[in-house]
Amino acid sequence: MLRDKITNAFSDICGLHVWQVRKGVGSFITMEYGYPHLQISEPHLSRSASPDVRELANRRRVIVSGRWHLWIHMCNWTICSNGVWLADNEASDGAINDALQHLDGQILLSVEVVPQNVKTVFRFDLGGELATWPYLNEGERSDEQWLLYDYESKKVETLKGDGTWCRESLDA
Repeated sequence: MLRDKITNAFSDICGLHVWQVRKGVGSFITMEYGYPHLQISEPHLSRSASPDVRELANRRRVIVSGRWHLWIHMCNWTICSNGVWLADNEASDGAINDALQHLDGQILLSVEVVPQNVKTVFRFDLGGELATWPYLNEGERSDEQWLLYDYESKKVETLKGDGTWCRESLDA
């Protein structure tokens, strides 16, 4: 059952502070949970035709992430505080960034899903609430609504807009 799978996926995360809550490309959101650790990618030779890609490949990248990394991806979303709307996926960059800063540092209390419409609600201790649901366009319903990476177990768990649940190895 979808509710049980999501409850299990977040069982170790509920009770933890969310940190480094950031806006990504477009209206994507990323957030970290658990103790920080470094991910280091070493320089490598790229055979890309793009000079920019080759230059990036020649650099070492150091990224600070938590054990768990949540990526809100191809979906609608809204952020509220104590029932008051702060931002949604179509808001201005400034409104989105302000709303994300409101969530930063809060403790995740619960994650609930409504299987009928594949809506997920993330509730936090200081009144923050993040709700996600699929885009209405039927062609986008198979896109990932959110992905939860667990770097310790090397797994990623994904909820798609059509309600499909996937658990895959990061090594694949």
